[in-house]
Amino acid sequence: SEAAAVSQRALELDKNVFGPDSSRVAGDLTNLAMIYGAQGKNEEAEKFNKQALAVTRRNPKPDAQRTLSILSNLSTFYLRARRWAEAEPLILEGMKLCEAMPQPPSPPCSSFPSRLAEVYRGQGRAEEADKLVSEAARQAESSGKETMEVVGGLNILAQKYEKEQNYSQAEATYNRAIAWIEKNEDAMTPFVTVHHPNGEISKRQFDSAPECGDFLEDIFGDLMQVA
Repeated sequence: SEAAAVSQRALELDKNVFGPDSSRVAGDLTNLAMIYGAQGKNEEAEKFNKQALAVTRRNPKPDAQRTLSILSNLSTFYLRARRWAEAEPLILEGMKLCEAMPQPPSPPCSSFPSRLAEVYRGQGRAEEADKLVSEAARQAESSGKETMEVVGGLNILAQKYEKEQNYSQAEATYNRAIAWIEKNEDAMTPFVTVHHPNGEISKRQFDSAPECGDFLEDIFGDLMQVA
């Protein structure tokens, strides 16, 4: 495509001017990955994302924000493909990088715990996933900055409590999610990860916080009636 051709020319120019391991080159590679990803050319998108990550790792003065963005993009690609073993180290690398930053950006830092929990569930490590999501929600709640990723994770915890027939705890978890949504009407477009009883994982994007609230209410409607 024309966009890919332009980005490819920019890549070659920046390699010659700034060097093969510059942040400009990493940016060009990321742009190419996005272009091919939008066209559904997943193999090409993966290739350029991996090259971009390699460049940032070789850079003696890496751009932490750019590195996090690439780790987020590439791990998302592997999560969608259910390539758990390849997603896990990238997510762990992102979490470690976030921990070392005085003011970690959110996103992507806020999304890494829920992504790691998704990996664990995909690998059949449900107990580890539940523990991770619970801790992330606890930390976010104590800081007063619950994120939509954590709210999505609360859905996982509530389903766990439902299976254990711990309906009072499930209701409390549900109320935490709804309370955040009601307080943040103008927050970013809500994004929720749903883990179905049959093991299927799906993601839902919403146009507004109220729409997300309606969705969560539907999820827990039967539970609330039982409780």
